Amino acid sequence: MTTVTSAARHTSIARLIAAFATSAVLAACSANSLVASTTPQQPGANPLTSGMVPGASPLVAQGAARRRGYGKSWMDPAARSHNELLYISDFGGPDVEVFTYPYLRLAGVLTGFTEPRGECTDPSGYVWIVDQAKGEVFEYAHGGTTPVNVLSAPDPWGCATSKTNGDLAVSYASAGQIEIFHNAAGSGTVVTDPNFAGTLFLGYDKAGNLFVDGYDSSSKFHYAELPAGSSSFTDITLSQTPGGEGNVQWDGKYMAVGDTGSTIYQTQGGTVVSSTTLGNRCVEQFFIVPPKHKVIAPDACDANAGIFSYPAGGSPLQTISGGLFIPEGAVLSQ
Repeated sequence: MTTVTSAARHTSIARLIAAFATSAVLAACSANSLVASTTPQQPGANPLTSGMVPGASPLVAQGAARRRGYGKSWMDPAARSHNELLYISDFGGPDVEVFTYPYLRLAGVLTGFTEPRGECTDPSGYVWIVDQAKGEVFEYAHGGTTPVNVLSAPDPWGCATSKTNGDLAVSYASAGQIEIFHNAAGSGTVVTDPNFAGTLFLGYDKAGNLFVDGYDSSSKFHYAELPAGSSSFTDITLSQTPGGEGNVQWDGKYMAVGDTGSTIYQTQGGTVVSSTTLGNRCVEQFFIVPPKHKVIAPDACDANAGIFSYPAGGSPLQTISGGLFIPEGAVLSQ
């Protein structure tokens, strides 16, 4: 396993290891159940959607009856035609669970990973999944079970895709660099910021500017922008510094930056204009669904994933619990 030198990373990893024992017990307790529905399934109903009430509060989807050594990847055939699929990377699985959205029915499991970390998706619904230990980034078609493309990257952590030109950006957890694959293929171009010791999460805005967070040589939070078309980073000092290096995503108005805890900061340049507090503890990679005013947030400490109002935050509207070990990433394929 690759070691990341950031003190914040050490704290996060230690916290996740401590959570692992608890999550394993929770997974074992739910090992005989798949997804609990709020209403009975009707004869002839779609098994991927029936019995679930989107937006119900609270709604708890009880987890997948599988874990380590589960076997081959699988996907319910009906999932391929489902418009929205939620992919949750489970570092402790180690695998990726796929759920219908917003019904949160387990639709499939992708296996064969060693350390699944960040995820990203493109406008066509293809999903990229980072495996840090393997040093590879896997691309899957919407509802697919076999990678359609595999790219190599040293010590990768997170990824992001640009809607303006189809580029795929990958962060390096133990280096002050990112790698950009034009059209998400071929050999990448490495871009360096000497003020980073490691890059972790990254996201493009609507104009194709790339924002990246990570840590510096003193293990402190660092944040920068790679303007569209540029080969040089511009460092940014936020008016309020996050306590850790969390996800970075365009929310339709602002760049949202997480703190690996329960807070998401809405930023404009270096200004933190507002923040969202979620009712969970250890959120590494969230996924914001701007048109629906929702944010999907896996909690690695409590071994679940919540769907919250955004930017309101607060208590979860829906929760996936049971069967997850250390869920770290979330992405919605549409």
